[in-house]
Amino acid sequence: MAQAQVRFYPDWFFEQYGMVFGERYARDPAYRVRLDCEQQRVVAERFGDVGLGSRDPKPEPNLRSVYKNLLAVMFGCRVTYSDRDDGWVESAGRSAEALIGAGPMELKGNDFIAELDRQAQWFFKEYGPAVLNPGIDGILNVAVIVCGEEFFALMSEDPAQAGAVLGALRETAVRVHEHYHVRCGTSAPMGLGNCSLCMIRPETYATVVWPHDAVWYRRAQSLGLPFGFHMDGKIDRYLDVIKKIPYLHRVDMGCDSDVGLARRTLGNKILRLYLYPHWLREMTPEQTGTFLRQRIQEAGSAGELVFQLDVCSGLRDETVRTVVQVCKETQNTP
Repeated sequence: MAQAQVRFYPDWFFEQYGMVFGERYARDPAYRVRLDCEQQRVVAERFGDVGLGSRDPKPEPNLRSVYKNLLAVMFGCRVTYSDRDDGWVESAGRSAEALIGAGPMELKGNDFIAELDRQAQWFFKEYGPAVLNPGIDGILNVAVIVCGEEFFALMSEDPAQAGAVLGALRETAVRVHEHYHVRCGTSAPMGLGNCSLCMIRPETYATVVWPHDAVWYRRAQSLGLPFGFHMDGKIDRYLDVIKKIPYLHRVDMGCDSDVGLARRTLGNKILRLYLYPHWLREMTPEQTGTFLRQRIQEAGSAGELVFQLDVCSGLRDETVRTVVQVCKETQNTP
């Protein structure tokens, strides 16, 4: 059985409905909540026939949109905002020595944490308790954003120093997650964001990065949270490393991955395939349907298959409907 998870990007709402994001979306929680609810309503008007959106949406704090990548910003990166999106993080270009010297970060008195706490407090007052997800990315991703692409070379040339960088980021991530666990009495979802994995060898991940990622997975296990491994590129050559991760519920991968190999290697884990928007823009809806059915057949019936569709500028409405409808076909098949 296949499921579709559909997420509409800010640039789509900007172009289709003139919704303005920018820095106000990040700093003004009342504006962000109103805009997020309006997004759900217009999606329901446009795609309600296939079950997307909500005519009566529930307000969410959406703290992850404040800084996009909280750890990266805490360690020196800057967020650039524009009207058509909710911001992007620019590399800080910091040296490994500077990053090691700066962390792990203390949260008390930290301006970024204080701003998130202010917005969380406002939300609690207006709408009541909610899960607070500040947006904690995987530490490999953060290291590359903060230090630049030089970090890839550092992992080969000086694994110990690279490990010290990852250790500072890891400990800060745990502190942040615990901080918001205490504030709201429950924890945000946890996973390993490793989009940068495609730039290193599997052996490098296993020896340099995994000892720090392991701390993150053990925390998820101790809290009883489902745990996922995220990579939105071709995952094939990393599967033998990933399958050794204990307490693993879901594995994300690009849609050009060998889904059959992933199923044979990972067993009944949930497989989530990221559908590349630039591919879908070049396909007709009929071609998209054929592509999805092929992936469904390759995945077999041993476990759940999820298609992640990120709707951005230029993607046809018919393509969105096709993705949802193909998944519904599998749910209606005996």
